[in-house]
Amino acid sequence: MTCTSRFLFASAAVCLLAAAPSANAAVITATDAAWPTGGVQTVDANNNSPGARGVNTARINRQSFVVGSAITVEKIYLSSNGYENQPLTVGVYAIADPLDGASIADETSPIGALINVPALGASGGAGNIEILLDASEQFSLSPGAYALSVQGADPAGGTAFLWNHSNDGTDLYTAGMYRRDDGSTSSTRDFGLALTGAVPEPASLLLTLLGVVGVGTRRGRG
Repeated sequence: MTCTSRFLFASAAVCLLAAAPSANAAVITATDAAWPTGGVQTVDANNNSPGARGVNTARINRQSFVVGSAITVEKIYLSSNGYENQPLTVGVYAIADPLDGASIADETSPIGALINVPALGASGGAGNIEILLDASEQFSLSPGAYALSVQGADPAGGTAFLWNHSNDGTDLYTAGMYRRDDGSTSSTRDFGLALTGAVPEPASLLLTLLGVVGVGTRRGRG
């Protein structure tokens, strides 16, 4: 798995690495989950006059976002206007500018392999899709800009789900924007997206940072 380095402490970087995802290990645990209160998130689109865009094999829809503090992602939430019991493919990418539509479509810096999410086994109405990642699929994000893409994986091309976005003309999430499969972008519409998981303890981060600085010091003396 490739991890993007970001220099954050005394001009030194700590790159948080994740294990490579295994195929079809993620599972949808609910289609009506409560919207999380923590983690990294854009908007709770279901509560903001939502519009929706279908996701299928021909449509890759994306949402950019900014991570302020390091996080190891264990769950992904997608605001849905209806889940049609089809598999999904999810990808996360490091990007240059979360407010530039071209940057959001630049999928040349993947955090890891695409995450394959099998069909749940039953359809669901409007709500929040909760995707639980297997331990092998969990990935760590350092502070910076990213985009998440969602595409249907049904070989027959069926619609996987309708991804809700805020649709009231107000820029509710100023740190990112959505990009539809047809290339249309908007900073006043944001797909409902949330990532939750473990946050590294400050002491652990400090020890890691000190280790990086110590290695640099020893190399300088050598």
